[in-house]
Amino acid sequence: MKTNTLNYVKEHIEWHETGFVLALTQGSSEWHEHRARHWNASEAGIVLGLSKHTSRNELIKLKATGEKKAFSQYVQTKILDHGHKVEALAREILEQRIGENLYPVTCVKGKFSASCDGLTIDKKIAFECKQWNQSYAEMVQNNEVPSEHMSQCQQVLLCAGADFLYFVISDGTPEKFVMTKVVPDGAWRDKLLYAWKQFDADVAAYKHAPEIVKPIVKSIDDLPSVLVQVNGALTVTDNLSVFGERLQLFVSAINMKPQDDEDFANTEAAIKTLIKAEDALNVAEAEALSQVACIDDIRKLKGMYYDLARTTRLTLEKLVKSEKENRKQEIIAKAKKVIVDYK
Repeated sequence: MKTNTLNYVKEHIEWHETGFVLALTQGSSEWHEHRARHWNASEAGIVLGLSKHTSRNELIKLKATGEKKAFSQYVQTKILDHGHKVEALAREILEQRIGENLYPVTCVKGKFSASCDGLTIDKKIAFECKQWNQSYAEMVQNNEVPSEHMSQCQQVLLCAGADFLYFVISDGTPEKFVMTKVVPDGAWRDKLLYAWKQFDADVAAYKHAPEIVKPIVKSIDDLPSVLVQVNGALTVTDNLSVFGERLQLFVSAINMKPQDDEDFANTEAAIKTLIKAEDALNVAEAEALSQVACIDDIRKLKGMYYDLARTTRLTLEKLVKSEKENRKQEIIAKAKKVIVDYK
């Protein structure tokens, strides 16, 4: 679709009541721009609090800040990209069964939008596909649709104006292909309208709250061990005191308020050093215990320094994560202000 047509659609979307179809390519910049302005069917389950993968609060933050959810390479390749392949194969199977051609399109009605997996040319039959899941497949065989996916199906029907929708669970093969019919439901429509309006209000009211990292609690020396009895001579050679002094000096020299890229690089390097310290102390303790029957003082000394290394490391990790998030939000806020001022 040409850009000028897309702009026309956006300008008239608030008052258009009859619904229409956009020939947008999923994943294109125009498609993402369109989704940013609308109530999307694939997000309906999240807005209603039904999703097992994304929380409502997480989506509010993403919508308010303009961020996009990050996916691992595994999820992108094995689930998302593979899902598109399964969808295309399942669409062909369904077309053969119903004797109709189905076209993947984006349907719009008011602020509601749905990237439909398939729609007949007369807009009477819609199609929604999910990858094979044994428990969901059993539900579909009993003509049941999981609530998370029913919300999406109902929004597709609302946007497309279709008479009914085929909800399919498949792996892209005829052997693992089950389907059931879903018809428009007024109660679901009202539920979606209320939930999306409230979601919009929550997005508008969103304010990023910088995370505050609590200071490290100083390590406190434990009381000496109570010596009851020692049978035989026990000679222990260790350098824990030297190690501990160096560790304490190292911790005291760490910059707990990193500002620039170099500071963050140094902080992350310190985290790696502290992880090595924890591992080295655990190894030393294990070796000592394997050589003697009772070595309580070594264990207590080791424990004190181990706690120092671990507590400092965990605080640094949390600090780096929160500071990076705070800075990202500052950059996003400044960028939004530049855009607003420019307009």
